[in-house]
Amino acid sequence: MDNPKENQLPPGALTGYLNEAVRRSGYPLQTVIATELQKTFVVTEEWGYQDRTTQEQRTLDVFAFKRLREENRAGVLVAPSVVLLVECKRSQHPFIFFKSETEKGRALSGFPRICGLGPVVVQQNDSSRREVSPCECLGLETEPFSISRSPICTTLARAGAKPEDGSHRRKDSEAEPVRKGIVLTGSDAYNSILLPLASSLDFLGGYYSGSGQNVSPVIAFAVCVLDAHMVLSEGGPEDSVLSMVPWVRLIRRENKQFSRGYRHTQHVVDFVHRYALSDFVSEILQFADIVRERFIEKAGVFQRGRGIVKDLNNWKWSEVQPS
Repeated sequence: MDNPKENQLPPGALTGYLNEAVRRSGYPLQTVIATELQKTFVVTEEWGYQDRTTQEQRTLDVFAFKRLREENRAGVLVAPSVVLLVECKRSQHPFIFFKSETEKGRALSGFPRICGLGPVVVQQNDSSRREVSPCECLGLETEPFSISRSPICTTLARAGAKPEDGSHRRKDSEAEPVRKGIVLTGSDAYNSILLPLASSLDFLGGYYSGSGQNVSPVIAFAVCVLDAHMVLSEGGPEDSVLSMVPWVRLIRRENKQFSRGYRHTQHVVDFVHRYALSDFVSEILQFADIVRERFIEKAGVFQRGRGIVKDLNNWKWSEVQPS
């Protein structure tokens, strides 16, 4: 079909300001990331979810789904899957991540997010019992992938140019690097990255609900792919050490009010540099294989939703047996 003469832009527009607007928008990065993930996952761009606060329909940049190999164990079909919820961000200015010393080596509660399964009741022979998440039941919260494969942070910020006179701010598109008047802001990253990913994770929990006698866990990860410099800050403000990193894990904790009080929750987001994405995907899939094997081993526990241990105060995932 020929393009009609009425559908024409002024000379130079396509290679000028419109091309620059598209470059800065982030949409080309989204397409690049979707194409890369499509080598391994079934990918949906602009995946819809419901905002947990406003209940409005919103979209996530990329939704990536991969079904893992199924296995029948003693009459129980175990059919796990992996999901990546992905936001893509491009910036000329670097993102700064502040390494947390207090989180070093600490178990990551509820990581990874397991959808499609409810909590497991673990009980002792004397009938003492408590509920645990599927992650805790499988010992995933203390696996090396969870607590030691990348720096753990609780705070991040994006560097930017400080207005010189209160009325002008240097644009991201300007080629000259910013050397003076640097300011850090965390609000943009929080509103445009952390909140959408946390909301989509919560939505995913209801999107995949367990049913029937099969064990069909969905292992979900929230990911932000950055086409920007990633800088890790270690130490205090007087003796900080800066280094470049390709992968950072950020923890965001929340307290939610319910009819009976408050409940502590946390969301975990992996920030990955664009050019480290393929290596990160390999890490994810290796970890997913570990999770799959443990689900198969404990299929009877998850089918029944309960298990028995000898000592409720001191037990390991390998000791849990179907009740």
